[in-house]
Amino acid sequence: MHLERNTIIEKKMKKVAFVTGANGFVGSHLVELLIDKGMEVHCLMRKSSNDKWLKNLDITIHRGGIEDSAYLREVFEKHQANYIYHLAGTVKAFDYAGFEAGNVNPTKCILDACTGIKSIDKIIVTSSIAASRATTVGHPNSETCERKPLTDYGMSKVAEEDLAISYMDRLPIAIIRPPVVYGERDSEVLLFFKTIKMHLIPLIGFSPKAVSIVHAKDLVRGFYLCSVSDKSAGQTYFVGGHRDEYSWGELGEQARTALDTFAMQLSIPHLIIYGAAFIYESIAKIGGLATTFNSQKAREMVSEAWTCSSGKALKDFGYQAEISIETGFKKTIAWYRKEGWL
Repeated sequence: MHLERNTIIEKKMKKVAFVTGANGFVGSHLVELLIDKGMEVHCLMRKSSNDKWLKNLDITIHRGGIEDSAYLREVFEKHQANYIYHLAGTVKAFDYAGFEAGNVNPTKCILDACTGIKSIDKIIVTSSIAASRATTVGHPNSETCERKPLTDYGMSKVAEEDLAISYMDRLPIAIIRPPVVYGERDSEVLLFFKTIKMHLIPLIGFSPKAVSIVHAKDLVRGFYLCSVSDKSAGQTYFVGGHRDEYSWGELGEQARTALDTFAMQLSIPHLIIYGAAFIYESIAKIGGLATTFNSQKAREMVSEAWTCSSGKALKDFGYQAEISIETGFKKTIAWYRKEGWL
C-alpha cells in the first residue's frame, strides 16, 4: 500500500505532455526528450498512424485523432495536461484548401479543446520558415520580418499562426518556426545525401544560395526550452542551427566529407528546376498523388536564401544549437547506413 501511494504521488508530480505528430521524424525525437526530462508523455495519433519510432517507450497513445475537440478536451482534462506540443501537419496537398484542412483546422480543434483548462502551462504551435519570406545571403530573417510565403503550404502556416495569435488572450501559446530539419529518421534530406553519394553536389543556379538548417535533436530541445520558459507565451520564435546560414556548396562539401567519398559540384539552371517541377507535378496529378516538389516549391528553391536567426530564442530562453553540421551529418549518415537507407 505504501509503495502504491508513493507511485500515485510521483505520477501526480510529473508534468503531463501531449504531442501531436509524435510518430513522425521530429515528433519521435521530442517524445524521447520529454521522457528524459521526466514528463508523463501522451501521443495523439490517427488510428492508421505507424508508431514504429515509438516502440518500447514509456508513453500513452491516444488514437482518437486531433480533429475532434470534444474528444481532445476529454483526454486533456482526464490527464490534467500541462504542455501541448502540436507538431502534426500536412506538407503535401493538391491546393491551399488541402493545406488548410491539414494545418489550420486541426489547430483550431486543439485550441478550442484547451480553452478553459486550467492545468495547461504552455501550448507550442509548430509553424515553418516557409511562413516568413525569402532572404538574401548574409541577412537572415528575424521574427519581426514581413510574412511573404511563396507556397500554399507557407500560406497555410501564416493562417495557422494568425489563428494561434487570435487565441493568445485566452491561452499560453508560443509559435515556433523551424527551418530545414535533418537528422536520424528523416526521409527528406536523405535525398541530398544520396545525390552526393552518387558523386554530385547539386547547386541551384549560378549565384550563391544559403539556407538555415537544424538537427532534430537541437530543434526539439528548443521546443522544450520554449515550453518551460516564463517569457515565451504570446511569442513567435525561429529555432535554427549552429549557424544562421550555410551555403549549399558548404553543406555539400560537409556531406561529401562525412560520406568519405568524392563529388563534383553541378550547377543546375533555374529553368531546369522549373521544368522538372512541372513534369513531376503533372505526373503526380495524373496518378492522383500530391507531391512536395511542384512549381511553387521550385519558386522557393530558386530564391537566394531561406535563413533565420535564433537570437530571440537565445535571449528569451537560452536556446543555442549544440550540434554542428560536421557532427550532425556524421551521426545522421551513420544512422542511415545502419538502417540500410544509404
